[in-house]
Amino acid sequence: MSMMAPPRPALVCRLGDIEFVARPAALALYGSIAAALDLTFLPAAFPGHPAYTYHLMALGVALSMVIATLLHEGGHALAYWLQGVRAIRITLRGSGGACAAVIDDDNPAHALIRAASGPAVTAVVVVLLTLAWHDRALPATVRLIAATQAVFSLFDLIFNALPVHPRCDGTFALRAALWLLRGKAPSETFVLYVWRPLILAAAVLALAWLGRVSGLLGDDTIMGVVAPGLALVLCAIPPVALAWPALYRLGARFPGGEGTPAHG
Repeated sequence: MSMMAPPRPALVCRLGDIEFVARPAALALYGSIAAALDLTFLPAAFPGHPAYTYHLMALGVALSMVIATLLHEGGHALAYWLQGVRAIRITLRGSGGACAAVIDDDNPAHALIRAASGPAVTAVVVVLLTLAWHDRALPATVRLIAATQAVFSLFDLIFNALPVHPRCDGTFALRAALWLLRGKAPSETFVLYVWRPLILAAAVLALAWLGRVSGLLGDDTIMGVVAPGLALVLCAIPPVALAWPALYRLGARFPGGEGTPAHG
């Protein structure tokens, strides 16, 4: 089975069984990040150098971001390939990267491995970049590029490993884990509005605590008010999601409910 044709306009190339697609929005994304680093962050972090130094460093960071994204999606692609899937596409787009494939017959263990493979590669990238960041033998410019990319990759790892967005790796991993534990594929409502808010609530509290302990979050308001408040809001979503079908049916029984035609 072949994949659908990539959208146009897009730059398309193929390497073995993997099709690479670069959309114009990806150029805008990485270009805008490079421009912001060139004009603001790099001159402040590395003052007293010619303008072309900042241009080259910004280009280096942008290229390292593209490589890190391709490595992340390549982790997914490798998992697909090892599972016998051959129609694979890696896309660079305005929201980052994506890896898609055509699967005829899936199972939860394979789905969980595919979901975890991208974040696992990103975790290795963060470790290597951190080592380069602290390697005094490297030039200061290279260390700054490594530090900048390490921070970007770390945030990408946290965002992707948690079920922040319905299409995050964390959400796919959660769906696969529930499928594996329950023995059947869970409903989207159960994944997105019952388990996902609870995991995010725990993650908010854990990250706030880690930020406070590490000294990155010096404001006690975040740990004492913001994080618990956000966690409480997230924990309120599952009961509403579970009660919503009953409330919907109850409303349909009365005039003016969803089951009654509206009148002007």
